[in-house]
Amino acid sequence: MTNFYGSQPQPPRGKKPNKLVIVLMILVGIVGVLLCCGSGIGLVTGADPDAKGLSVSTAEDAPAGSATAPAVKVKSKPTSAPPSKLTKATIQLTVKTTSKECFGSAGCIVQWQIKAGVTDSVHIEDPCDVTYEVRGLTETQTHTLTVKDDKTYEQDGYQSGQTSSSGKKLTAVVTEVECG
Repeated sequence: MTNFYGSQPQPPRGKKPNKLVIVLMILVGIVGVLLCCGSGIGLVTGADPDAKGLSVSTAEDAPAGSATAPAVKVKSKPTSAPPSKLTKATIQLTVKTTSKECFGSAGCIVQWQIKAGVTDSVHIEDPCDVTYEVRGLTETQTHTLTVKDDKTYEQDGYQSGQTSSSGKKLTAVVTEVECG
């Protein structure tokens, strides 16, 4: 609303706030912000033990009646070991026989698939070629499978060979791992 002369009405003049009140209001605001931030950090790190290696502790030694907030200290936790790369030791291969046809003393014709497992702590950025030997056959065979970054793998769908007897057990041994 404008008055007769076209200017805005002025607020009534009163007492100016005391400087001490202003300082106290600022300190209360700072304390509130620090407490909110400290609580948020504590909730995040308390809920997630792997949260960027941080932990929160508060100093509760503030003198009684002081207007300062308790100090919030952020400490680094020792981080776990970095993820390891795919190596011969971090991949496990087993042989699953899918068919076997035996011919007495002449041995058996077997078909198989390789089942691969990767240790949980392994991080794979690029596909890795894993070369392995299948042993227990009349002649050891060498094959390759590819382990992808999501720890799935691709291999030849059809693998077969001959054993000297029906009692021979097939095993797979990793001979080389090449990533990138």
